[in-house]
Amino acid sequence: MIKFSPRREATLQKLKGEISPEGAVLGSRWTVRASSLSSVISNYQVIQAVWEEALDIAKDSETRARITGVQHCMSTFDYLFGIMLGELMLKHTDNLSKTLQDPKLSSSEGQQIAELTTVKLTYPNLLWFFFCSLTTEDSELARMCIFLQDA
Repeated sequence: MIKFSPRREATLQKLKGEISPEGAVLGSRWTVRASSLSSVISNYQVIQAVWEEALDIAKDSETRARITGVQHCMSTFDYLFGIMLGELMLKHTDNLSKTLQDPKLSSSEGQQIAELTTVKLTYPNLLWFFFCSLTTEDSELARMCIFLQDA
């Protein structure tokens, strides 16, 4: 939604500088990787602010409806939970992908690493690591849940 409008892109850059001057918001290429979801998570408040300003600017009803739909979707716990859990899973699969591309890695070592990654991504292990991230006060998820409660 943002990349299709120079005005929304400018608003994003302006708000990004005001809210989080040190962080990048979105990469120029979207692939489903942990870094893509990390970018959305770390700039969640900036993106939500862009939707607010974009609604004020948008004139046609179709664009306003799309912005409202995306804004609503992003304000739910299911969305937040999904992108945070997805980021955790993709960190493991991204690491596996990079590791398996090593030309010095033997096939048996690759198979062992893939099996270890599979074990890490099993339901109980994955949930344990995810919920452990909730226990620290300064965790990104804790901050986002507070933000959603305030919205």
